Amino acid sequence: AISNEARESSLSLRRAASRVQHYITDMLQAASTTIYLVDHHSNTLLRLADDKVLSSENSIPAHVMQNQSKSLVEANATESEVEVIRKDAIERGIHSIICMLVGNQKKPLAVLEVVNKMEAPTLKSSTSFLLSPEKRRSSMMRKSSTVQDSLPHVAAFSKDDVDTLEITSKQIRNILHQYADAGTLGAYLNHNQITTSLIEMHKACATTRRTLHHQMSSIGLDLSRVTIRLDNKVNLDDPDFNVFEHTDEELLRFAIEIFSRVGVESAMRDTYKTFLLSVRQRYQDNPFHNWKHAFSVFYHTYLLYREVRDSGSRWSHSVVLYLLVSAICHDVGHPGNTNDYEINSQTERASRYNHQSVLENHHCFVCMQILRNPKTNVFKDHTGAKLLRMKNTIIKLILATDMKHHFSMQQRMRSIAQKKKNKGQSEPSDERQSVMEMVIHSADLANQGLKWGLANVWADRVCDEFQAQAEKEVKGGLPVAPFMKGLDTPMGRAKLQMSFIDAILVPWWDVVKDNIESSKLVEGMCENLANNRKKYSEVKSNEKQLSSL
Repeated sequence: AISNEARESSLSLRRAASRVQHYITDMLQAASTTIYLVDHHSNTLLRLADDKVLSSENSIPAHVMQNQSKSLVEANATESEVEVIRKDAIERGIHSIICMLVGNQKKPLAVLEVVNKMEAPTLKSSTSFLLSPEKRRSSMMRKSSTVQDSLPHVAAFSKDDVDTLEITSKQIRNILHQYADAGTLGAYLNHNQITTSLIEMHKACATTRRTLHHQMSSIGLDLSRVTIRLDNKVNLDDPDFNVFEHTDEELLRFAIEIFSRVGVESAMRDTYKTFLLSVRQRYQDNPFHNWKHAFSVFYHTYLLYREVRDSGSRWSHSVVLYLLVSAICHDVGHPGNTNDYEINSQTERASRYNHQSVLENHHCFVCMQILRNPKTNVFKDHTGAKLLRMKNTIIKLILATDMKHHFSMQQRMRSIAQKKKNKGQSEPSDERQSVMEMVIHSADLANQGLKWGLANVWADRVCDEFQAQAEKEVKGGLPVAPFMKGLDTPMGRAKLQMSFIDAILVPWWDVVKDNIESSKLVEGMCENLANNRKKYSEVKSNEKQLSSL
């Protein structure tokens, strides 16, 4: 018999699947989305949201299972084409469809099916952003003859839709991997914003291996087939490396690989692994300030360091390690709110640090706590002046991530860039710390300089975190920052990102470009910023059109 715990866990997963399906449907403006688990023993599909098994009459279509491409896109499909996907397709009125495999192409974990792209003629055909679900459904369901010509109609799915769904499919794969391999079932989708929940669905709740087997059998998965594998083809030189395609454990392994690349000897790798495990455990499960953000900043710090090195700067091995340790620890212990919230709500942390860079000082404290432990001290050979220099460097670097220093840092780096033009490429020792601070701060601001598919996800996550804080502030009678208001609509979120790009990011990356000349990485960031701003502008304008329907 299946235990009550296993039943509840399985129910949680089904609920999660239902929420994900709604998210995908809204994101792609489709009529419906279905997630099917694959039972390879009986060659059947199991509809995850309600555990309904498709019988042998509706077994997995050979065309789907044998398709080696990552997706099958059909616009205005004919009857014979639709028949391959599902025998009841015509009865369901399928006119356009994306059928995508989740996991290994030859033996997938699941199949994602998105049916009938719904699009109003007044909207741009390239739209693939997250619309307000209520407004989208409202505009689709209106029956008034006065707006009949503006109602959405079935259209073809675009390449952008396929790319967006591919990112989502990899998240679903990671959820199933985490569930099966780690022996955990997440407290899925417990956040109000679906986009955040989709990415952070694997909050762990402990379960026994015996119970796990019950859980797995109840949804038709075989533990022997579902394991986390490290992809040897992962490119750790890619500026658009996607942290959401990988589990937290995989990101930890990648961090060890990067430390190895900068010269950490094999004898120290176990200590670095223990250090990274300890750091990861102290990152909280926030929408934005979490382990994935930490790795992303660490990763881009590494890439930017290489650009600085290639432009002529020469930093010691120890200095590079200080920089990377600072990056991975820069938000460790982050509670998911801002310094202003800490001060206004009179937290113990705010009192301890006298209202000065409250969270950044807290991150420094947690970092130094970890380094005090002999098992996690990656600088155990440091003593005396070298130990003090290490601590001072890391503390300064983490404190430099406080946005209150942004404009003064920007002015300082503009002056340094001008000096370099006048004096050549030499870097005075007293300016090295400033350049290091520029690197870590730039990495912390890198997410909107990535490709749209990643930048938009990060934007949603930070808006989710801001919105959650604003709700707490309203309940507690605390002041709410103006930029945290109105984030419950795509238009409000787009406006925030456009303002941030215009006022903060574009001027900053121009200064970075002056300091790291001829950097393809930085030039790519600047190009992505411009492209992403155009995308947010489209979101804003299209949301206005929807609201007028």
